[in-house]
Amino acid sequence: MKKLMIGIVLLLVIAIGGLAVALMTVDVDQFRPRIEASLSNALGRPVSIGKMTLSLRELAFTADAIEIGDDPAFAKLPFVKADQLAVQVAPWPLISKRELQITHLILEQPVIRLVQGRKAAWNFASLTPGETPPESNSPALRIDSLRINDGQVTIAFADGSQSTLSDLDITADNMSMERAFPLKVSGAGPGGARVKIDALVGPILTANMSNSPFSAELTLDGFDLASGLSGGGLAGTLAYRGKLNASAGKIDLDGNATLDALRLFPDAAVAPAPVRFVHRTRYDLNSQRGQISNGEFSLGAAVLALAGQLDNRGKQLRVDLSIDGKALAVDEVQGLLPMLGIVMPENSRLQGGQLNLDLDARGALDAMVISGPVKLENSRLNGFSLGGKLAGVMTLAGLNAPANTEIKSASTLLRVDPDGVKLDEILAIITDIGQVTGAGTLDAKQNLDFALRIAPDAALASSGEGSGTGSIALALQGALGKSNRDGIGLKVTGTADDPKFKLETRAVAGAVLSGLLAGKSGDGAADATIDKDALQEKAADAVFKGLFGKKKKSEPAKETDDGGN
Repeated sequence: MKKLMIGIVLLLVIAIGGLAVALMTVDVDQFRPRIEASLSNALGRPVSIGKMTLSLRELAFTADAIEIGDDPAFAKLPFVKADQLAVQVAPWPLISKRELQITHLILEQPVIRLVQGRKAAWNFASLTPGETPPESNSPALRIDSLRINDGQVTIAFADGSQSTLSDLDITADNMSMERAFPLKVSGAGPGGARVKIDALVGPILTANMSNSPFSAELTLDGFDLASGLSGGGLAGTLAYRGKLNASAGKIDLDGNATLDALRLFPDAAVAPAPVRFVHRTRYDLNSQRGQISNGEFSLGAAVLALAGQLDNRGKQLRVDLSIDGKALAVDEVQGLLPMLGIVMPENSRLQGGQLNLDLDARGALDAMVISGPVKLENSRLNGFSLGGKLAGVMTLAGLNAPANTEIKSASTLLRVDPDGVKLDEILAIITDIGQVTGAGTLDAKQNLDFALRIAPDAALASSGEGSGTGSIALALQGALGKSNRDGIGLKVTGTADDPKFKLETRAVAGAVLSGLLAGKSGDGAADATIDKDALQEKAADAVFKGLFGKKKKSEPAKETDDGGN
């Protein structure tokens, strides 16, 4: 038995040795023209391969280099270039019949160039079998398995921009032109992202490869928006999961994204919690346009509906989207405000109430303009008292300044872009103060520039329940009541964290004068015998003293800080 085992081992050694000797007698470089011809015919592109040698350890031919030419309509540079090519073949047909049956084709560290033409066509779309059949001594190409190790793909878009995928590993098994086969891709994308694609490709359409059926599960992790979309204020880290189906140049993509530390504009605050986005998108490769439907943008429990158009014909993806939010709980959407560049005064926070918005987002993805009507109802700005900022004039009128800012309703036309925030057609009803109207801006550095008018609550101003005494206080109470028609001018400057309020004191003085004159005449008509200039001086001095505890200068400022702010 022992001798039998030894004999079997010796036979195996002899067989292996004989196989090795037989393979060594084969001039593998003779197959190079045949492999080049087969690859060229299969791809419809010129293929050149360096000198080939045999690796007994892997039973593979190796070549110093391989180069696949590009479509002449796109570029003169190679479509694929690699420093090393390995071709694993079935050994017995090679020895017995000198037939070449490729089992694995392996490219080491190739550089692949994908180029987009002016009409949205890609250079890989013309990868089709040649019009002439291979020579009789050039076997028809059949590759069971393709491997690309540590490759790099450079994508050149029609607008001149480029993107690069590196550390690329690609595996394709059971390859065939006539039936679908599995394809796996992994690598590093722009912005530090890790990309993974698990796909099923085919059957391959030889007329235009880009129209071939393709289905895939996509995974993207760690994509840095700031570096991946350079030139804008968009920032954050993106993770994405999606399912893609493509056929005849049309792509359907269903997916969900999670964005951490999302920032929409330069100098805007980041989202306090992860932002999630789910969508269904249909995209046309030929027109480079798409449509988003059934989109939802959520931060915590707040959900905004999103839909619209995509346009990828320029250097940056452009969007035309509608963003709709109905009866949103203010406590849930609090984090959206700093993302839009809107910051509350220091140590203050909105509490309670509902927010409704109907916004449009248009422009390049890294420089969007968001605009539309916004309305807030039944909310409170805790930690900030607008009445406190107007305490001087309210005290002079015998009115108590409310501790908080109670907002019955507030509406505006909002516009947010990389330069800042603009609010037009402001209309707010503030409890115990009245109606506030006007417009203003908040720039990217959080500087305020607002021109407002306050029409005080008529019932409050005329109630007479305040603690003020004397003709000036009574006149101011009456003037406040009358100012419902015109309002008192208010200038807001400073920063969002520390706003500064300036009342038009001459206008207040004029209102007081009107009250005094009406009081003098008894029936509300001014007496022509009264020295109006002297009364206006007296009124302005009284207002200035009431507000600041000192007499005004001989030339009073048109606008003066209220309450020392």
